Amino acid sequence: MNSVKLIRGVLVAAMLYVTQSCGGSSESASTQPGNTGNPGGTTQNPAITVNLSPGATSVRQGELVAVVATVARSGGFTGDVTITAEGAPTGMTVGVGSIATSGTSTTASVSFSPAASVAVGTYNITVRAKGTGVSDVTATLQLQVTAGASPGGNVSVDLSACLPNTITWFASQDGSGAWTRVSGATDVYKFNVITGKGGFAWVSDLNGAKTLHIRFATQAELTAAPLVLCSAIGTKTIHGTVSGLTSSEFGTVTLTNMVSVATVTSPSYTFFNVKDGPHDLIAYRWASPDVSTDRVILRRDQNISNSGSAANLDLSASSAEGVTTATAPFALVGVQSFDNLTFATAYLTGASCDVSLFKIWAPNAATGTLRSVTVPGVPAAQQRATDFHELLVTTGNGGENPGTLMLGTPTPFAILPPARTTRLFLHTLAADTLTLGAPFGVPPTVTTIPGAYTRLQAQFTMPSDYQTSMTLDFGTGQSNPSVSLTASFGWMGGSTSTLTVPDFSGVAGWSNAWAPVTGTAVAWSLTATGTNITNTQCVDHGFIKTLRFSGGTG
Repeated sequence: MNSVKLIRGVLVAAMLYVTQSCGGSSESASTQPGNTGNPGGTTQNPAITVNLSPGATSVRQGELVAVVATVARSGGFTGDVTITAEGAPTGMTVGVGSIATSGTSTTASVSFSPAASVAVGTYNITVRAKGTGVSDVTATLQLQVTAGASPGGNVSVDLSACLPNTITWFASQDGSGAWTRVSGATDVYKFNVITGKGGFAWVSDLNGAKTLHIRFATQAELTAAPLVLCSAIGTKTIHGTVSGLTSSEFGTVTLTNMVSVATVTSPSYTFFNVKDGPHDLIAYRWASPDVSTDRVILRRDQNISNSGSAANLDLSASSAEGVTTATAPFALVGVQSFDNLTFATAYLTGASCDVSLFKIWAPNAATGTLRSVTVPGVPAAQQRATDFHELLVTTGNGGENPGTLMLGTPTPFAILPPARTTRLFLHTLAADTLTLGAPFGVPPTVTTIPGAYTRLQAQFTMPSDYQTSMTLDFGTGQSNPSVSLTASFGWMGGSTSTLTVPDFSGVAGWSNAWAPVTGTAVAWSLTATGTNITNTQCVDHGFIKTLRFSGGTG
């Protein structure tokens, strides 16, 4: 097969010549000279046209697709025609062949085969026909390259940083097909999702406590990039002290999402499992009982050696290192009559958006009456371009601790009242508005599916504020197994959907002991999430809104 290849960005063409034949018989490529003569003496305009069928198509990485190029001659033109393809990306092989001629028309197949290195996306490729004595003509092919099957799989899930958890089992599903066990290398698991959606599941073991994790998403979501689901912990231990506090004041110190509180009588702090590299050490002073925050220290780019100590953090008013906190008013929109609000602020710094808890408080206001709040933060003069404030507000009537929500600590397995939470991320602290998400119109229905272990099914309609993903968690909160199932809105295909824990009992390597025992009374929570954030929380005016219902079985 003649082909057109892009090698290091240079177009190298082995061109195919198609020639009109007598009697309409099929023939191979020809190199005869063109013939545009007119024996009859009548003036003619030699010309050619080229058309593609189809004009748009798709191909998976590593596979091949062909379209038909039809060249029509007119005006007495009987010469050779060359077909080439232009605009194919590096790594895509283009071939031209399968010649057939009938009358004044010649057809040829033009094939395209993208390597795995060709990025998923849509490419406009120009197919050009040219002949001696006639003007070139072109047709455009819209070629969509999709993720293809590969020996290692087009989906990669990295669980290698989930220590101290041990990964005991992993399985995947393509579309609605059968679940298949997947073997990993150093806790990186690869598998293929060729249809429009898929899923994967794994069992983690933390000191004997098993958790079954299940994730459902679209093919595009699964193949966009390797899925790294855990953040590695460090190995360093860091010590330090805080001064400048009175008997009624506290000093909160944070480093890479770790928190410690110092007092006059207990001024020392210690952080374990600190990651190597530079991180910001942040401390703030607050007083009880009003929890006011008035002083903050931002000590940048600290890379203290293992078992080393940070210099003393002096939070007194006379300290040159500490600064007075900034404040800004925030209007609250969407507060319901039954909302009992609790607030928290945090400061996010560094490339990994490390969370430093800044303040947690519950305003002294009657339920459902609060319409504004004053938020503390870092003065603009002390900010870097990569710094962001986080304001979190939760209805609080479910017993949530805003600090644990910011640090990603799971909600305990307990039956709690419905709760709505909004997290707003801002670079500069200034007067702004925070809008709470809407409550559920109709509560979800959660039932138990008979089987070899406890399987729950949730049926619900997601309000428009929360159409990113849905998570169903259940367990007893003790050493017994628990389950966490998350599905993207794209996988569900609409706001009204059903989530069902799969039956893994027939999958190789599965043990029914890894899920709650049939008949065990469990507490469940169903959490809907809506966000405008794709990768990192450090984006100005990014938000995450959640709505949680909970209940129990048995």
